[in-house]
Amino acid sequence: MISKISISSTIFETLFRAKEIVDNEYQEAKDWITDILENEHRDKKNECEICRSPIKLEVHHIRGRSHGNEVITVCLECHRKLTDKHRLWNYQNSEILLERGIIDICELKHERTGIGIYKRIAEYLTSRYPVIL
Repeated sequence: MISKISISSTIFETLFRAKEIVDNEYQEAKDWITDILENEHRDKKNECEICRSPIKLEVHHIRGRSHGNEVITVCLECHRKLTDKHRLWNYQNSEILLERGIIDICELKHERTGIGIYKRIAEYLTSRYPVIL
């Protein structure tokens, strides 16, 4: 017979592990976005920073090439998706372009990897400017 203590212990161990996963996802997202924002001339990576594909890599400008130097390495497929989103933008403010770019890369990273923290970041940033973004 399984005791109530044994079940409770298993539940709490599971909750603790889930918290570790969320904490690790948060830290990874924070480090990645901080690196993008603080290191405008980042080195090209050997894999797509969105989906981790090593094939047909290109540099993507987060705000658009003429508005800033924040870049990520992306595969051709992810670059096309991000560029298609850029074409829908109708903003001039450079800071809004940066936020929109971060929203776009987070949405796509969530779509391609299923990592939930990126969806939450995109939703939070979008909620700050629902009419503009």
